[in-house]
Amino acid sequence: AHRASTLPPQAADSGVVTSMRSGVGEELHHCNGDMHPLRIDVLTLAAHRRQVWVRLLVDRLTAARPDVKVRVLDAEEATVGLGVESKRQQPHVLINRVSDAAAPALAKATVTLLSAAEARGVRVINGSRCYGIGMSKLLHHVMLDGAGLATPRSVVCRRLPPDEETLAGLRFPVLFKPNSGGFGAGIVRLDSEAELKESVAIGAVKMGEDGMCLLQEYVAPARQE
Repeated sequence: AHRASTLPPQAADSGVVTSMRSGVGEELHHCNGDMHPLRIDVLTLAAHRRQVWVRLLVDRLTAARPDVKVRVLDAEEATVGLGVESKRQQPHVLINRVSDAAAPALAKATVTLLSAAEARGVRVINGSRCYGIGMSKLLHHVMLDGAGLATPRSVVCRRLPPDEETLAGLRFPVLFKPNSGGFGAGIVRLDSEAELKESVAIGAVKMGEDGMCLLQEYVAPARQE
């Protein structure tokens, strides 16, 4: 599940940063050697700019090449030098570290910045498509299914309570999951259709901010020996 299914930024320990550095390093080697300095922007939330997963990334990028200039930009205010009037301030590489569980307005602004950078030919890591997938539990399942991986049976709802056709064949208990959002917020186990309808009636379950939710057949965790 989405954070539920995506690890929180705090999970980006030195091992994850090292892995990212390896991928970024490959990008750096593909950049033209005549770019002096090589400008890299790291886009993140203001509250995260001094966190370890940003600081380690910046330190290791700076150490990767002597001509690298790294800026950490707050997603709440950044334009990433992508104004229509000039290309002089845009980076050569943009690394997106904005949480995909950010507030809807901020997430939408982040998608706009990433898309603008991509349209301008900037090398973008964790770009608009990746970021968009991260914001949707439904897209998680589509991608996993496309990779041939088994996932619990799920149905998508656009209204509550769902109609009989939507529920047909679904086996309870189920997990109610808002499509957007993160860290497990709003996920509720429902043991019967009657409990689902009651939870809707009292407001115990709510759609995601995109007006979508998933009902996912519950899979009990494996017993620990």
